[in-house]
Formats: sequence, structure tokens, C-alpha cells
Amino acid sequence: MTTTRLTDIFANPPYMDSTSNKDFQMSTLLKYLGKVSTGVTIRESVDSSVNGDTRLLQIKDLPKNETEFSAKHLPTVNWESGATPQYLKRDSIIVTGRGEAKAYLFTGNESDKVMISSVLINIELETGLITPEFLVWYINNTTSAQKHFAINSRDMILPMTSIATVKSLPITIPSLEQQQDILELEYFAKQEQLAFQRMSKLRREFNKSASEKILQQSTNNDI
Repeated sequence: MTTTRLTDIFANPPYMDSTSNKDFQMSTLLKYLGKVSTGVTIRESVDSSVNGDTRLLQIKDLPKNETEFSAKHLPTVNWESGATPQYLKRDSIIVTGRGEAKAYLFTGNESDKVMISSVLINIELETGLITPEFLVWYINNTTSAQKHFAINSRDMILPMTSIATVKSLPITIPSLEQQQDILELEYFAKQEQLAFQRMSKLRREFNKSASEKILQQSTNNDI
């Protein structure tokens, strides 16, 4: 597969303009799309503090059923290290480096002062060719991305994803219009799933109520 460097793209303006063309598509490596970095190494336990000046994001703090998160429920800590941590910016993409590789989108701001632990990998896009939402979807849902992480992960018991593996992830980029189409399909699929879950809950509640009513009638008849 032929990959493209961003320097080559920017040197060719018509190529950039072609993102409005529905037939546009290119392949590149993730490292050419932005800045990829890891979080801070924490060598001892860090206790949360109500008066903390920094929020710390660890794997356990990421949502279980969503792919977006804010700083709202993250614990605050007193960061006493001499080094100033790199805070997450809006639309930062976080990839888990331990366990199954999964991507999340940060919807907060740099002013929230959220730093990440070293087992998380931060991606800051530096191109308009791809939206943060689409990259999150791509990492989490495409067979090619999951296969890449599986092949390059370390430790068979608990997979470990390195920053080098994230940087070398091949990305197929469709047009912005196609990216939006894919995200809309994902959105409607989730809405359909939620609707089905609500219907299933109502059905269980109805069945429970009906069953108890039948039992009550049976008891009354015995009397």
C-alpha cells in the first residue's frame, strides 16, 4: 500500500481540495496526520484531592459504553513534579496502551488541565483531511486497524500497544463527505440499539407484571 506524507499533500493544493470530491481517497500512516505522544509516568500512587490543581486521566476513568469523555468526573490531584505536564486539548484522541486498543475523544478544553498516565497515548490531529470523530471510529471499528494492533501488540495475556504501533497504523482516508456518511450510519445504529434496549426493558417489565398477575389469580382460585 502506498502511503503519503503530509508534506507531500500540502505541496499539492489540488490534492487538498479533492477532499470535497466524494471519490477522494488516500492512504497514509497515522504519524503523518498529527502529533502522537504518551502520558506521564507515575511511579507511586497518586491520591485525589478536592483542592487539586490538575486532573489525571487513567484507563479506569474512561467510559465503558461511550467513546467521548470530558473532564467533568475526572479526579483532581496535586501535581508536585517539577515538569509541567502536557494537558489534553479539545478533540484530543486517547488510545489505550494496555488491554484492547480503543480510542476515545476528549470533548473538554486545555483549560481543564487534564493530563494522562503513561499507559495512554494522545493523538493531536494537525490536518483537516480527517475529523477526530472519524479517526476514533476508524480505530475502534475497522478490521484493518484492529488487525494492526493485534499483530503488533506485546504480551499475549494482557496486550500492550506501544506508541510506535499507533504511529505506524495505516489509515485509509475517504472524503470528508464520506466520513460524515459513515459517522451518521454509526449514530443511527446506536440509536437503533438504544431503542431495542428500551423495548426489551419494557417487555421484561410487562412480562414480570403479567406473570405476577397470573400467579395472584392462581392463588385466589386455590382459596
